[in-house]
Parts: sequence; structure tokens; C-alpha cells
Amino acid sequence: MRRWNRRKLLGMVAMGGGVAAGTALSGRSTWATGTSGSSHQLDPRILTTPPEAGAWVELDGAAIAANLRAVRAAAGGRPVMGVVKANGYGHGLVPMARILTEAGVDALMVITVDEALAIRQAGITTPVLNYGPFDRSAAEDLVLHGIDQAVYTAEAVEGMAAGARRVAARARLQVVLDTGLGRVGVPVAAAAEVLAVAAEVASHAEATITGTATALTEDPDVDRLQLQRYRQICDAARAGGIDVGAQHVASSAAVLDFPESHLDMVRPGIMLYGHYPNDRSLRERPIDLTPVLSLRAKVAYVKTLQRGETIGYHGAWTAERETTVATLPIGHSEGYPTGALMAGGVVNVRGRPCELVGGITSNHLEIRIPEGLTVRVGDVATLIAGGAVARSAALESSAGAAGAARSAREAALPTAPQVGEWTGDGVYGTLMHISPLLPRVIT
Repeated sequence: MRRWNRRKLLGMVAMGGGVAAGTALSGRSTWATGTSGSSHQLDPRILTTPPEAGAWVELDGAAIAANLRAVRAAAGGRPVMGVVKANGYGHGLVPMARILTEAGVDALMVITVDEALAIRQAGITTPVLNYGPFDRSAAEDLVLHGIDQAVYTAEAVEGMAAGARRVAARARLQVVLDTGLGRVGVPVAAAAEVLAVAAEVASHAEATITGTATALTEDPDVDRLQLQRYRQICDAARAGGIDVGAQHVASSAAVLDFPESHLDMVRPGIMLYGHYPNDRSLRERPIDLTPVLSLRAKVAYVKTLQRGETIGYHGAWTAERETTVATLPIGHSEGYPTGALMAGGVVNVRGRPCELVGGITSNHLEIRIPEGLTVRVGDVATLIAGGAVARSAALESSAGAAGAARSAREAALPTAPQVGEWTGDGVYGTLMHISPLLPRVIT
């Protein structure tokens, strides 16, 4: 097996430059002016024990490290660029970046300048690639903070070079190619031109090309064609004397299903958080992953309704008999989906499934307490289960798409994939919609 020179790879994607993504935009940097609310939402409270009241996100630090090891093994020992965009897939940007760094991840990828700078502001020095666009006024910050910035136009290359000149430092560029996904990237026909512009800037010591990337469609036939196009572009550039840097195209699905695409580095996202990218990946090539995130809340109120009494706006739910109902201090503004109610969803309290009733409002929801269960204010309710139980459910689903749901219902612990089935959001939407303002408890 090929031996991977980690030091050389990190030299391509390390501190000292920015991977420029996209088109450089005019206007002031939101980070510099402080006008962007998003930067204030990227650093929730980090706790070591649950709060006395309210809701929180629980992160299993050991699971993150184990998932990283599993992904690296599946990629043949190659370096791993961990994707922490979208607030770390809803888990928390800074907590995930820090835990992955401590676990030995080789680089991190985000999608906004604010995310990249928040990682640096937290004191994390791991190489960071911003795969999204940037304001021209942010170029200096990207260079000074050693952030790689993705570029897919000649204007973006020149925008980063101008920022580098202003601070007398070298920018770091990663050229993103559109080989077939059709989202962003240099079109195949223009790739040689943009790479030549980047190489010219590099020759003047204003930048370094630290990498060349593309994103796959996750359609096997199309992906093979994309990889062929990508290699042809990179091979032609190298033949012309251009150093294209680290080559990386493989997301979570390709790590499992398309080993030819692993190249110099892999770029997984959802698998680091303990979930499989699609049912096909799980059925055909499962690896040992443990879901990292649990969503919990402490019961805020308990009361007994008499037959005919209602709860919720406009009397949304009516008790058909004497019924105990508990209120949880979490709602759709914290990211719990309203569709879970219509799908007959449950949460777990003291080991028992409790049906959602009434309505899911901005900051509250109600659950019906089953007969024989005593629930008190302060009891913990699990709305999304992670850890070993969720892992068992995911592995059972390799036998069939309904396996995870069956296992979770039997254990009375709803998992992120199950909640995603209830709502149609899938595991990605379920996790990414969790509020960044909830405190994170790292176990």
C-alpha cells in the first residue's frame, strides 16, 4: 500500500495561506465589521454536565475519535479533511473542530469565512479550507489567519492575491473544478485558464496552490466520468509545470463506495458524526460508526388532564380520558421538527416511549405519559438518541431500510435517521437544523 507522507500533505494544506473558494465579492467583511449575526451563533455554551433546566445537545467525544479512525482505515490510511460546515452538521462548529483536532484530523473544511475565522478565534490551528465564497475585504483576514480559500474564477484568484499583497504574505489557494455536479467550480473548458492564472500569481510569491478539488454526484456512472475529467485536468496542469497541490474529491459516500477516488486525501462529513451517507452505502459497505449527537431536555411541567380538557393553541389536542401530560422546553426554534408530531413521533423518558401530543411551538412541546410511568419535573427526555443504542439501530438497518426504525421503536429511543424518516428531512436535515444556540455538553 502506498505510504502517505503526512508532513508533505499538511505542507500543502497548512497554515500560511487560504484556499480560495468561489468568486470574490465586493463589500465589507462581516467578520471585520461585526455586522454578521452568524459569527455570534457559532460558539454556544460548552458544558461538562447537563444544565439544571432546559434543552441541550450532548456530544460523545470518544465516538468522534472512533469514527475518525474508522474513516481513515476505510480510506487506506490517507489524510482526512473533516467537514465541519453548517455548524458542524448541527453538532457545533467549534466543539467539533476542537474534538476532531484532538483526535488527529489532518484538516478541516467549512463553507463560510465566518466559520473559518471562528475556528481560528477559538485558538484551533488545524489547517482550514473555506470552500465557500469570500468578500474581497476578507482576503486579508484569510491570508493572515492561514486559511485556505477555494477559488473557481480568475477574479477570485486575483482577489486573494491582492489581499496577500496588502499584508505582504502568501495566500493559499485551492482550485475547485466543476466536473459534473453543476453546483460551483471552474467549468472543465476553463480549468486550464484558471489554473494558469493561479500559477502565475504563485510565481510572484503572492500565493501557493495548496490543492485542487471537485465534488462528486454520488451516481456511480457519473462519478467515474467526473474522476476521469478531474485527472485529465490535473495531469495536463502538471505536465505544464503547475503544482496542483493535494488532490481530493471523495466525500463520505465515495470513501465507502468509490475507492479509486480517494487520491491524496478524503473529505468526509456525515460519517464523522456517526451516520451513513445513504442506504446503499450501509447495505453494501458498512463500517463501524457511532452516532455522536443526542438531543435532550428536562421536563419543565407535569399535569393531569381530565377527559375533554385540551392543550395547545386552538385546543389542538383533547384528552379522551384522564391523562398525564408533560411539557418539554424545546420546540421548532431549537430545531426539533414539527413534522415529528404528525408522524406519531415519540421521545424517551425514563426508558419509555412518550407520544407527542398537542403541538410543537417555538419553545415547547407536550408528551403524553403512558400509564404506569411516573414522571417528575427535571426528568430527562431524549428526543434524539446517539451512542451505542443508535449505533446498534444503524447496523441493524444494513439488513433492510426499516431495521433502524424497528430497533429504535423497540428500544423506545428515537434516532436521528428515524426522526428524519418521520419528517422527510433525512438525517442531514434533522441534524443541521438543530439550533446553534443550545448548549453543548461533551461527554
